Amino acid sequence: MKDQTAVVPRTTGDPGAAPLNWWERLVRVESSDPDIVRQGRVFNILMLISTGLVIYVSAVFVISYLLGYLDLSTALIAAAFPLAFVPASLLAIVSAKRGYLRRVVPLYVWANFVGIAIACFIFDGPTSVAWLLFLWTTTVAGTLIAPRYSLLITALVVGYYVLLLGAAQLGLYSAPIALTTEAKIFQIFALVIAMLITTAGLLTYLNMSSLNSTLGNLVVVTQDLERSQQELEQRVEDRTLALQERATQFRAIVGVGQGTTGITDLEELLQAAADLICTNFGVTHVGIYLVDDVHEHLRLRATSAAVPGTEGGAVAPLVPAPNRFERWQNLRLGDPGLLQSVVATARPRLASTPAEFARWQGQADAASGNITPWVEIRSELALPLEAGGRIMGVLDILSAQVEAFDQGAREALSLMANNLEAAIENVLLLGRMQESLIRLEKYEEEDVVRGWRMALARRNQRLDYAYDRLVVRPGLPEDLSQLVEDHPPSRVETLEYAGSHWLMAPLRVQQRLLGTLTFESPRPWTADQRRLAETVVDQLGLALENARLLEDTRLSAQRERARGEIVGRVRGSVQIDAVLRSAVEELGRALQVERARIQLLPPRQETARQEAAQQNGARQDAAAINGAKTGG
Repeated sequence: MKDQTAVVPRTTGDPGAAPLNWWERLVRVESSDPDIVRQGRVFNILMLISTGLVIYVSAVFVISYLLGYLDLSTALIAAAFPLAFVPASLLAIVSAKRGYLRRVVPLYVWANFVGIAIACFIFDGPTSVAWLLFLWTTTVAGTLIAPRYSLLITALVVGYYVLLLGAAQLGLYSAPIALTTEAKIFQIFALVIAMLITTAGLLTYLNMSSLNSTLGNLVVVTQDLERSQQELEQRVEDRTLALQERATQFRAIVGVGQGTTGITDLEELLQAAADLICTNFGVTHVGIYLVDDVHEHLRLRATSAAVPGTEGGAVAPLVPAPNRFERWQNLRLGDPGLLQSVVATARPRLASTPAEFARWQGQADAASGNITPWVEIRSELALPLEAGGRIMGVLDILSAQVEAFDQGAREALSLMANNLEAAIENVLLLGRMQESLIRLEKYEEEDVVRGWRMALARRNQRLDYAYDRLVVRPGLPEDLSQLVEDHPPSRVETLEYAGSHWLMAPLRVQQRLLGTLTFESPRPWTADQRRLAETVVDQLGLALENARLLEDTRLSAQRERARGEIVGRVRGSVQIDAVLRSAVEELGRALQVERARIQLLPPRQETARQEAAQQNGARQDAAAINGAKTGG
C-alpha cells in the first residue's frame, strides 16, 4: 500500500527560486500523512549525503594510491567497493518517492550495515578504517527508524568487532587485504573529517531542523488548541447564559400564569397580567388593549410601569402611566400606527431602535394630533392577542433599552401572550356562561311562579292548613295568620309569641318563597328539631314542585284528549248545521261556561264591512299625503 498522494509540483516565475524548486522536487515525498512527508524529505537528503559520502571514500582510496600509500590493485578494489552504494542510494530515493518509504528505510540501514561489515572483514579486520563508517549507519537508523535502532546497531557493531578481534587473536581469522600504516593514518584522518562533516554537521543540522520544524508545528497546534479551547469555553459560556436567560424567561412565564390563575374578573385579570409582565420580564411599560364589540377601536384596559431607578423591574401601580397611555385610551383601528398594524395583519410588530420607534410614534402622533416625543422609550414590541381566529386585542410592551427584545425574548413573550390569550378567553367564556346561567335561572323562576300562580288560580283561594294533634283542617286561626304576616321567615328560625315557642320555616321552590311552615310548642326548640325541620322543608318544597308538575301534565293531557274528541265529533258531521251545533256544544261543555254562541255573517254584511274598511284606509292615506305636501 503506497503512502503517497499525487500532487502537482508548484512552479513559480521567479528565476532565483528555480534551484529551490528543483531541490524540493528532488527530496520531497508527497503524502497525506505529514510524518511521511517529513521522514521522506529527511531520508532523501540523507541518501544524497550518503551518495556524496561513498564518492568521497572512493576518492580517499584513489588519493592514497596517488600518494604512494597503496598499490594500484588494492586502491582499485577499495575504491570500487563503496561506489556500489551509489546506485543503492539513488534507488532508495526513487522507491521513497513512489510511496515505499516505510519499507525502504530499514532495508537501506541493514544493507549499509552489511556492506560496512564486509568492508571491515576484507580490509584489515579489527584495525580497519571502515569501522568509522558505522557511525553513519547508527545515526541514520536512530533518525529514520527509531532511537532503539541506534542501540541495536551499536550492539551489533560491538559484537561483530569482538568476534573479529577474538578470531584474529586465536589465529582463526586474518584480513584478506592489509593496508599500510601510512594509508591507515591518511584514511583515518580523511574519514574522521567526513564523519564530522556528515554525521556531526549535516545530520545534526537535519535533525535539529526537523526538530525545530516539529516544535514549530507543535506550537502552532498548541496555539490552535488553545484558541479552540477558548472558543469552546466562550460558546459554552454563551450557551450557559442563554440557557439561564431562557430558564429565567420560562420562570417569568410561569409566574405570570400562576399570578393570573383563578381570577374570574376581566379587569382584575388584565391589570394583574400587566403588573406581572412588567415585574417578571423587567420591561419599562406594559399596556393591554382590547378590540371593542364593533371592531372599530382599540380600548386601553390595563397599564403598568416600572419604578425608575429600581432593580428587578419593581412595579409601582401608583406611578402615572406614560403619555402614550394617557393620550391613547381609545385608538381608532383605521388610523396608522404600530398597534393598528398588529390588529390589521395579526402579526407581531417590533421597533428595536429609536429610529423605528420614532417612525411608528410619528405616524400615531400625526393621527392623534400629538407631537410630544418619547425620549425615555427606545424599543417596543406589540403582540396580537388572538382567540377563535379573530384578533381580540394587543399586548404592548415598551423598554428604555435599545434592541431590548432579542429572538429569545420575543419567543418567550409570544408564549406568554398565548397563555394570556387563553386566560382572557376563559374569563370571557366564564362571563358568558354565568350570564346564560343567570338568564336560565330567571326563566326557570318565572316559569315556576307562573305555574304556581295558575295552580292557585285554579283553586281560587289561598292554600293553608292547620293541625292540632287531632285532625288537619283548612284555614288558619287569625292569630296564627297575623304571626305569619308579621314575621315572614327568611330561614328556619325560632321565636316566642303569645307565651309559646314557635318554629318557623320558609317553604321555597326554585329559590322562590311560596309559603311558611309554623310549629307551636310549649318548650324551647332543640337543635335536632331545627335540623329535622330544615330537612323536611327542603324535601317538602321538592315534593310540592313535583306534584304541581304532575298536575300540569295531567291537565295538559286532559286538554289534548278533549281537543281530540271535539275535533273528531265535529269532523264526523256532514252538514253545516250539525257541524255548528257540535262545535258550540262540545266547546261549551269543555270550557264549562254557562252560555256559548256561534254565528255566521251573511255575505252582504261581510262585503259591506270590507268595503267600509277599504274606504277608511284610502281616506287615511290621502290625509297623510296632503299633510306631507303641506309640511314641505
